Amino acid sequence: MQLFTRKETADRLRVSLDTLERLASSGRLRPCRIGRLVRFSEDTINEFIHSCQSPPPDVA
Repeated sequence: MQLFTRKETADRLRVSLDTLERLASSGRLRPCRIGRLVRFSEDTINEFIHSCQSPPPDVA
């Protein structure tokens, strides 16, 4: 399991650090806390990305 810093996670999601903090505070993106360090797992990031994707439109 690979862990990413806040900056790395924000860059990967293409959001600001403020937005990343809001996502973590709201529970939409759960951080791993190791003492005072905050990290995000690759699995958590991928789950968040997939949860944000809308389903493909129905083709008639």
